[in-house]
Amino acid sequence: MNHTVDGDDALLDTIIPVIDSVLRRRRRALRCSEEDIEDIRASVLTRILGRLRGHPGRDIISLRDYVAVATYRATDEFFRRTAPQRHVLKTRIRYILRCDQRLLAWEIGHLMVAGLAEWRGVSCYVDDLNWEALPLEVTDSTKPIPAVYAAISAAGCPVALDALVSMLAEAWQITGRSSFAPRERDFDDAIIGGIDGARRLGRIWDEIRMLPLGQRRALLLNLRDDDGMNALTAFLTAGVTTIEELSAAVELDLVARWHSLPLSDNDLAAMLDITRQQVINLRLAARRRLRRHLQPRVALSVHEHELVSGSREECP
Repeated sequence: MNHTVDGDDALLDTIIPVIDSVLRRRRRALRCSEEDIEDIRASVLTRILGRLRGHPGRDIISLRDYVAVATYRATDEFFRRTAPQRHVLKTRIRYILRCDQRLLAWEIGHLMVAGLAEWRGVSCYVDDLNWEALPLEVTDSTKPIPAVYAAISAAGCPVALDALVSMLAEAWQITGRSSFAPRERDFDDAIIGGIDGARRLGRIWDEIRMLPLGQRRALLLNLRDDDGMNALTAFLTAGVTTIEELSAAVELDLVARWHSLPLSDNDLAAMLDITRQQVINLRLAARRRLRRHLQPRVALSVHEHELVSGSREECP
């Protein structure tokens, strides 16, 4: 049956129960607050009503399905924006589920679940996990594949992907919420915080991919924010690239190494079998090349200029 969007006041009576149903279904697994729920609900309503009212008379096949999918996507976008570390963890888990033949991910009514491959087609699932009640392996963030497998096996049935992510985030002490407080930025934070939009960040990523391998590694594997944390997260949360593409760029498995990033210059030197000063020289060369290639193409802001130039010289 087709549903015609005609501005009827009864539209809200159809939309809101669907939104609330999806949010109730995901809230427990996501462990989000009532404030989060209200923010997501308002975002979904604004987006859906804007789209529907912008196309009066347009037919939508299964309005409820459309609203449900939009709510799932809005929820994911909310946490990708407000909890980037959680988003990175979710990306890692998806990668493990796709690559480990013992494991599988599938949907149950728009909800993504994770389970053993032999459970495919099972329609029931659990939406909450307590890491303290699971095998000790789940607490070892240095061995993510055994941790994921142990958690799913111990559950005994499919697990909502959001619940699996929430449990591992707690077990591995990944807080994940962004801080928007202004702080004094060094060079690497300027790379992340000073970009006006994903399009420019995308141009920078395109240029980084053209750097020689040694320069890509020296720049990306050492990239950190003002808290000293892994700043590659920004490329993922902006939708500019994926963790698989980042791995390909440095020709290393970053899924397995993610929690050890950023690497120090000494660690990079040992890994690349070169001196620490050579690592610094490679990174400086990368920045100079980015400055040379980017500045003629786009008008860089002050922070973007720092991105390709560095806010201060490297210390030997």
